[in-house]
Amino acid sequence: MKILSRCLPLMLIFLCACQHTYVKPQQYENPIALIETDLGTMKIELYEDKAPNTVSNFIVLTEAGYYKNMIFHSVIKGLAVKGGCPNTKEDAKGPFGRGGPGYFIEDEIHPELRNNRRGMISMSNLSKKDTNGSQFLILFDKAPFLDDKSTVFARVIEGLEVLDLIEKAGQARENLPLKREISFSIKIVSKNNIEYKFNKK
Repeated sequence: MKILSRCLPLMLIFLCACQHTYVKPQQYENPIALIETDLGTMKIELYEDKAPNTVSNFIVLTEAGYYKNMIFHSVIKGLAVKGGCPNTKEDAKGPFGRGGPGYFIEDEIHPELRNNRRGMISMSNLSKKDTNGSQFLILFDKAPFLDDKSTVFARVIEGLEVLDLIEKAGQARENLPLKREISFSIKIVSKNNIEYKFNKK
């Protein structure tokens, strides 16, 4: 009992010390990325809180260098600009707009994420459920007909004037060639302190 009574104060001191060394996790924030084009840079917020698998896929591809030195393969005035096709890279083979990472991920439709304004970003799919890969589109204008058919996962938070320049530089209709090629690369500037993994279909 004497030994226990002597050790008890030391144990309490140790426990108190441990409690004081606990650090709360960093406050959660959605990741931020930059789309750097030859017309300027757009900053985008990735909705990891609402489309975690899609955002994880985007981050993993970006950090692997997948989105480096690509070309926007379609610029449809009044609708959207499309990018993310690896066939647009130098020395790549295959038609523009037909390439992908070699797998699909499932749709993540969130009721709070709508194609309701300029600068919203969603996955470009094969017009079929769960056929998302690496291609994405950035809206020039709201497109409600895409709601519940495409996964909205990000939005432009800075650089909408760059989006204006991209739209002006594009073609009038999707089946016409680009007036000029607009190159881009993407990089992640902030993310949460977790291991980013995603589920393939």
